[in-house]
Amino acid sequence: MSKRVKAGMKFSVLNGLVKLVFSTLLVVSSAGLMAQSVNDRPKLVVGIMVEGMQHQHVQQLWTRLHGGGFKRLTTSGASFRQLKSVTTSFGSASDITTLFTGTVPYYHGITANRVLNPSTSDVHSIFEDKRQSGIQSHLRLSGKAIETSTWVDELMMATRTRSKSFVVALHPEDALAMGGHTATGVVWLDDVMMRWGSTDYYTAGMPWQAAQMNTADAVNNLARQKWTPLYSPGTYLAALSNPSVKSFSYDPSDKQEGTASSPTLLKRTPVANSLVRELGLNLIREQELGKDSHTDALLLQFTVRTPVTSAFSLSSIEMEDMYLRLDAILEDLITKTESMVGDGNVLYVLYGSQSDSRSPSELQDFNFHTGYYNSYRSMALLNSYLIALYGQEKWVKSYYGRHIYLNRTIIEEKGHDFKAFQQLVADFVSEFEGVQSAWPLHNLVQLPVDTDSELARLRNSVNRKNAGDVVMILKPGWLETDDQNRTIGEAASLNTRFPLYLSGWKIETQTVRESYKLTDIAPTLAAILKLPAPNASIGDEIILTIKE
Repeated sequence: MSKRVKAGMKFSVLNGLVKLVFSTLLVVSSAGLMAQSVNDRPKLVVGIMVEGMQHQHVQQLWTRLHGGGFKRLTTSGASFRQLKSVTTSFGSASDITTLFTGTVPYYHGITANRVLNPSTSDVHSIFEDKRQSGIQSHLRLSGKAIETSTWVDELMMATRTRSKSFVVALHPEDALAMGGHTATGVVWLDDVMMRWGSTDYYTAGMPWQAAQMNTADAVNNLARQKWTPLYSPGTYLAALSNPSVKSFSYDPSDKQEGTASSPTLLKRTPVANSLVRELGLNLIREQELGKDSHTDALLLQFTVRTPVTSAFSLSSIEMEDMYLRLDAILEDLITKTESMVGDGNVLYVLYGSQSDSRSPSELQDFNFHTGYYNSYRSMALLNSYLIALYGQEKWVKSYYGRHIYLNRTIIEEKGHDFKAFQQLVADFVSEFEGVQSAWPLHNLVQLPVDTDSELARLRNSVNRKNAGDVVMILKPGWLETDDQNRTIGEAASLNTRFPLYLSGWKIETQTVRESYKLTDIAPTLAAILKLPAPNASIGDEIILTIKE
């Protein structure tokens, strides 16, 4: 054999060995990187919104709570004590969108749960989209009204939708706010038809687990169980201040107003929380959430609201009972979730919505001059004033949710300067009972202001696409109700704080005492998940202590 052939054979063998060693190192290195990437972020994010929850409520009930429910969620991770609002409260969907986008309605566009169409004077869901179809629902909704990305959107885009994200909520607007543009599936509880509803806007439509519950009439079956106290009425905290407190009994399927088309009591009873827990666990199990290298998200909405009280404080045995039953539901949810996904693989985000510690009716009991703003009487007075000044015309086109829509066409046809007219209206309505101030829209969107001022909070809360020509802000302790006696927003205080806690996964136990804003949470979650911050985020990442 020639030397050249022998040399070639030696080179070939050596080259093969080099390739083998390199391939082995590459496999080992890739495995290490894969393991690092999997362990470097949660496998599943479980968002838990509790409608009506306040930090002080949890503290008041501390000795009666289980160790694995509210106690675990609020003490085993990061607790935010000074998470400030940067907006005026116009509804929970606006607050949720601010939390999920890291920006304010001025940019993200969700200014309230319901808005007015000035051309028709119709009030509709801010998520209404007639290009979409409802699934087992008459509502036609989509997430297109959100004008920015959310952290859920960033998650889905980063993994090319290999991640899965589901929302199970009580209210349609809150569901869409959490689902954003890209959720796999979104459902809400229809308390008129007593079933889950959804929209075909999302890729999976209605998850088959929800459709299956509808087919089995699961909502109606569970709603047949009457709600009565877990314990003797005299053992509740409310009995300490009111010894004559009595027991209660509610049928969740009873109509609130006695007509066939009116909502039932369902969403204000523990049955609603049980239904959310059941569907949420079904989704984890059957959609195999948290089972691969791509982080998944499950966003759930619960409530501690009750059928009969408008109080925000923990002052009734009904609300106490809601908390105690929800505590057990949360403990069961956490236990079963971790048995399916694995201990330490789940990041929990517990949060409430913007609300005052006491309602106007509670403050009135202690001689505060507060109340519920009556827009109908106020607008009638404004119309009379304008007619007296300028003649018999319909100067005010419409009104909704502290937004006054003027008839610009008539105002300019009659030769009036529109901006001067706006200012005149703002000055007049500022004198109404319960109104702190009113501002022409052009002042709100153009004037540079201190970011922590009242004017800045109001400006943050409006968006040109649905804003009125004059926007009002109410005095602390005052709330507005619509024509169906529903409050529009639940906070008028200037120092509103949000309850929010991050726990599970690698979050060390820590109390975050520094002052942060609600807009700081989305970029913080994005950083934990190794994602870009949402595209209009104005918040800062909060540096948390993470276990190695």
